[in-house]
Amino acid sequence: MKGKTSGTNTLHFFILGAAKCGTTSMHYYLDQHPAIHMSNPKEPLFFESEYERGLQYYWERYFSGWTGQPLVGEARHRNLYLPYVPGRIAKSFPNAKLLVMVRNPVTRAYSHYLHRKSHGIETLSFEKGIELDLERIASGKSFDTDEEIEHYKRHLGDGQNTYSRTYIDSGYYAEQIERYLTLFGRDQLHIIFLEDVTRDPAKAYQDILRYLGADLSVAGIDFDAKNKRTSRLKESLHSLTMRLPLSEKLRQNEVYKKIAQLAQDGIQYVEYELYGNKHMNKKTEAFLIEHYKEHNRRLEELTKRNLSHWDKLHD
Repeated sequence: MKGKTSGTNTLHFFILGAAKCGTTSMHYYLDQHPAIHMSNPKEPLFFESEYERGLQYYWERYFSGWTGQPLVGEARHRNLYLPYVPGRIAKSFPNAKLLVMVRNPVTRAYSHYLHRKSHGIETLSFEKGIELDLERIASGKSFDTDEEIEHYKRHLGDGQNTYSRTYIDSGYYAEQIERYLTLFGRDQLHIIFLEDVTRDPAKAYQDILRYLGADLSVAGIDFDAKNKRTSRLKESLHSLTMRLPLSEKLRQNEVYKKIAQLAQDGIQYVEYELYGNKHMNKKTEAFLIEHYKEHNRRLEELTKRNLSHWDKLHD
């Protein structure tokens, strides 16, 4: 890069995804490290939809607060999913280090659905949503033609993107990781399991720092999960709407009902994140478990890790 850049001795790294796998929290953890500067905002759209603007734009738009840290990172989850992104990152940062966060793909899909539903983006049932998602996958639409890429970019964030419901194939982790391995060495890619981060965030954090070559100290690091903080606000809102001594007439007001519904969606999201598939239909869960088995076996081969517990129904 020309002009104000991160310098020749700076290492760029990317938390590539997947969606709903803890990337927001990890971005927050890493941004607290004195040797690391993370992008602002967390999820640059550059490789996804701004690539033609050039790396100078990327640096000035997303890393203007850099003060000389040797490690510079970002955490856009779509960079893992979109098939045209790996080539762009490889061309721009061939020596980059890559972090991929994954979780049980069944719980990931449902969390993705609840997130979209709680934000008013999704209006269908989970079952109908995955049915339409599977139909798109079967049709061959996968964001890898110029027409599909342009459509995606044109409708990014406006709720009209016909390819935005990606509950199912966002969990095809091995396929997405293999795209990067055709362009980067295996030693440039580090896979993180959300269950490990949840169990011992400090250890998972240190494993990442070790991979990045940073000091391993965790003194003063706040390991609070950022997504749960948002959910707690919704929980408080739900409590407030349930306890206020409001008249029945006011409770029937459309604005009030909308607020109450958003709060209730937030409660369901909290319960799901903490306790697993509490609200998922068991037949749907069994179907998804079977659907993902082949993909999970491929991930086992890549990671040399037994993932058979992902093949079991939640209690």
